[in-house]
Amino acid sequence: MYRELLTHPKLRKFMRSSGLSRNEAAGTLFSVWAWGVDNAERNGMILEADRRDIADVISAGSGLSDGVKPSKVVDSMVESGWIDELDGHLYLHDWDEWQEMYYRFIDKREKDTARKRRAREAEKEAAGLPPPSSPAPSPPAPLPPAEEEQAEEPKEKPKKSSKAKPDKKKYADFVSMTEEEYGKLIGEYGEEAAKRMVEILNNYKGSTGKPYKSDYLAILNWVVKRIKEESPGIIRPKTSSHSESGQEGSIVPEEWRNFRRGEA
Repeated sequence: MYRELLTHPKLRKFMRSSGLSRNEAAGTLFSVWAWGVDNAERNGMILEADRRDIADVISAGSGLSDGVKPSKVVDSMVESGWIDELDGHLYLHDWDEWQEMYYRFIDKREKDTARKRRAREAEKEAAGLPPPSSPAPSPPAPLPPAEEEQAEEPKEKPKKSSKAKPDKKKYADFVSMTEEEYGKLIGEYGEEAAKRMVEILNNYKGSTGKPYKSDYLAILNWVVKRIKEESPGIIRPKTSSHSESGQEGSIVPEEWRNFRRGEA
């Protein structure tokens, strides 16, 4: 539990929209977070679940008052920003930040386990004991007579065609995207907002060392919401330009424009 939770503005918004008391709202969040440890990825995406699954978790673990519908509580969590909904998936908001200490503990435990295993192997090697080896593979079973002739000329497996992934471009020291992804941000939110989104993510990754599989999805996951909360005025979607004829992308010959002005 982080100490600012009970006085956080988002908790009050959650309380008002759901009709829960302060303790009920906090208990509901803790129930969902505890369930998320085993059911969410590091970026907060909840695996194979929808709002009904989260409603089941809330009804089973948080002790709601009579008459409070768990489905309404889930809707309130989305509305107040505790759960994000993106491209058909549900995300626990800022999950990687709140669970940073937990994931750091898991990584340390895995590293300690690997280090101890290497130390044991080194001790055995120093004592003259052979290192553990994998069992020798068993010889292949003889083929039936009908299959021996077919095995003489193995058929070539068709090669899978691999599509080249588009190259990513660095837009800051720690932020890389494809030009298409960056163009989508500009088209959706405007160039000034896109640059500010890159700056926010770059500062966060530079200060925490946090890696992302996709910086573009990280921006959509939480940076966009932060921009909307802190600087909504810089969001200006890029509008498409229209030609003089009123049709997008069409080109009007100079002679026709002169004729229209009476200069032909």
